[in-house]
Amino acid sequence: MAVEEERRVSVRFPSDAATTLQAESGGAQECLQANIQDVSRGGINLLVDRYFESGSLLSVETPGKEDRTRFAVLAYVVHATEQKNGKWALGCTFARQLSDADLEAFGGPRRIDSSDNRTSERYLCAVVGSYQIVSDDAQQYLPARVLNISASGALLVISQPIDTGVLLSLKLSGPRAGSAQTILGCVVHRRAESEQEWTIGCNFIRELSELELEALL
Repeated sequence: MAVEEERRVSVRFPSDAATTLQAESGGAQECLQANIQDVSRGGINLLVDRYFESGSLLSVETPGKEDRTRFAVLAYVVHATEQKNGKWALGCTFARQLSDADLEAFGGPRRIDSSDNRTSERYLCAVVGSYQIVSDDAQQYLPARVLNISASGALLVISQPIDTGVLLSLKLSGPRAGSAQTILGCVVHRRAESEQEWTIGCNFIRELSELELEALL
């Protein structure tokens, strides 16, 4: 399977816009200034004055002078890299993919060529999965049926409704020996299939590598 040729990632667009973000700090909301380095449909790179742990949830506002034209999108921190000037570069993934209008509001182009509007190729699979809600330490891992998977996310069938924006710890195991891996994923959509089953779509907080994806397939 030519995974390397078929797996596509969102195109990133450079930006130098200033914005603000909201973060949880000791149970209270903290407002911080940030500079956008680049943005794509699936994520954003920010320059900020402080360190954030991987998995931290941020509410990132779109740049703009007028409050009525601004809105916020939830994002999870994937990695933080200290810069020479004492600032931190944050690589973040959005809790949902941006629309054309959203991307433009964050500094993307007004029109995107269809050849550049690329998302990760999804594959049917025989992956065995389980999940745990990260914020619920008492919850054990529960079984999940994996319908399809890509480098950036998975479609699961589970036995409880979970709201969008909730962060899950996902254990995934493919048919090959040694393929088991654990990754964090954010619920981006939910649909009821019956009174006992729900389909949820999850975006991983980082992309699977070529080898990790091949092992699961």
